[in-house]
Amino acid sequence: MPMPVMAEAKAKSMSWYWRAEYAVSNWCAVYSAEEWLKPTTFGVKYKTLEEVDSWLTTVFDDSWFEGRFREACDLYGFTLHDGRGSRCATGDYKYGFCHLTLPRFARNQLIVLHELSHALAIASGNHDGHKRGFCRIYLSLVGNFLGHAASADLRLNLKTFDHDGACL
Repeated sequence: MPMPVMAEAKAKSMSWYWRAEYAVSNWCAVYSAEEWLKPTTFGVKYKTLEEVDSWLTTVFDDSWFEGRFREACDLYGFTLHDGRGSRCATGDYKYGFCHLTLPRFARNQLIVLHELSHALAIASGNHDGHKRGFCRIYLSLVGNFLGHAASADLRLNLKTFDHDGACL
């Protein structure tokens, strides 16, 4: 199994062996792939929902996003929810809007794109949890908004942890 992209300190950690063995399901594959990314891959960390709103507005106004998702999925916009007291971030789609719930720990560009991918997968009829439909959308968003290097690192990690080939 190829070594995933990770900080040098993590590469020397014995816990990596346990985590690699543990990540046997595709539910874990995406989270494991994200966990082993370089910290710089996560993009900007936002303190407030207003900052997330501002960045997400630029994503929705982007011509690539507009052509790929807004028209195809009949999207009108998005709503952000605080997620205070919640242990997880979520992405959903209802009535033409992407609904993202983002607790404070989830307010970085990578996790926002992760949750947006769930909403877009539902909107496009490809929602399959963390499998192929979700991963295709996720990788395309990461490549477009965080850069191709971040997308390549995420893809490599997904290949490493995707034991049954359901993600790629």
